[in-house]
Amino acid sequence: MKMAIDPFYIEFARDVIARGTAEVGMHLHAWNSPPTEPLTADDWRHKPYLIEYSDAMMREKVDYMTRLLEDTFQTKMVSHRAGRWAFDERYARLLVEYGYQVDCSVTRG
Repeated sequence: MKMAIDPFYIEFARDVIARGTAEVGMHLHAWNSPPTEPLTADDWRHKPYLIEYSDAMMREKVDYMTRLLEDTFQTKMVSHRAGRWAFDERYARLLVEYGYQVDCSVTRG
């Protein structure tokens, strides 16, 4: 979310998107992405994964971040990378529902 509210990055990203030389994708970290709902006594220390939240809260977080990014960068979000690589079937269904076409979460190791 930090990049989506940084005026310098917003200006840069809008420019490269408009020129067709780059894209912006969604990458959220659940413990600090709105709406916030504490899962532990100290989420900043434990950093819960998105897939640890309820289905309803996962949806709210994906919805919020998708809308924020699309409104800010004036383009449809189609790519995604899971925060801390946490991914499950529920998350995949949400991404499809919101129109994401590419997931870059799979890594070696």
